[in-house]
Amino acid sequence: KALLTKERLRLVNSVGAAADGEDLAELRATGERFQPPDESDEARLAALRDAFAVGARYVELRDEKGRLRSTATDRLVDLKRGIVGPMSTLPAHFTRHDALGRCPMCTGRRVVTALDDALVVANPKRTVDDDAFLTAEANAVMKGVRQNELKPFLRRLAKEELWDAATPFARLDLAARELILFGFWSRPGPGSFLKPGGNPTEVSAWLRWDGLYRRVLDEADRSRDAGWAAGIRDSARPVRCPRCGGSGLQTFAKLLNVSGVPFDRWVRSAQSSMYDAIDRLETRSSRQRRTKERLLYCLAPLVKAHPEGAAAVAKRAVQSFTTMDAVDADVVQES
Repeated sequence: KALLTKERLRLVNSVGAAADGEDLAELRATGERFQPPDESDEARLAALRDAFAVGARYVELRDEKGRLRSTATDRLVDLKRGIVGPMSTLPAHFTRHDALGRCPMCTGRRVVTALDDALVVANPKRTVDDDAFLTAEANAVMKGVRQNELKPFLRRLAKEELWDAATPFARLDLAARELILFGFWSRPGPGSFLKPGGNPTEVSAWLRWDGLYRRVLDEADRSRDAGWAAGIRDSARPVRCPRCGGSGLQTFAKLLNVSGVPFDRWVRSAQSSMYDAIDRLETRSSRQRRTKERLLYCLAPLVKAHPEGAAAVAKRAVQSFTTMDAVDADVVQES
């Protein structure tokens, strides 16, 4: 209280009453510090900048009854949609070629890998950590992954009240189901979880789950059931990332408008049109089916994070659609 008084601040709740033992997250700072000394534009701008500094680049204007009249921010924020951008934006925040801007689900690849559910999930009416949730074949290869990665991930989420461990998979909301199937990854940073007994001044652990589909595909070769493993590999297909919609960007890219159009829509227009076109391809004849299969085969390295990336796609395209057996790697790189 002494510090607040010294800084000419006071804390109030949503209706403007003085704070007394309330949740800090529900409180707002106000006081004479934010009252311009005169009516000049310079004084108002100085007060607004001061409010931005205290309010993490976000300021609310309320009337005497605590009702919200307007907001101001120089930060990408949309509280209704739950999207909050970085404190200070950089060009790196809007490119999928930089870790700061990549979607955490597809890691900037724009697409994620999906598998045949029947080969992976046995009983969606069970909870995700239940042994009966996965098929027997998937359980056999995923035992270590479930114990060392999935279950600790869910426990951490539950501890932070971000996950209801008692809710069956089928009753989870869409975002939660997608998180389990396609994954989530968070870089170490402020607010990340610490290892038990770790130094609280250091961030030494982080949340990570690469997705059920991706991990099953990674572990399929370990299966003793050759038919199941082959089915898993054959069913792998690229689908547009459900988190970023195919932009490969962080969610806050939706809040940056360029000529009245969200930046993420500019980025994903060409890529999404291509995948839409592939999805709409007719497969009535065997030739049409082969063509679609060839296209998906050529794009597979983009989905599976092939080390050669675009070069691997070009090589597959040459092999699939021409009579050539191979292609010079240098030519592919130059193209």
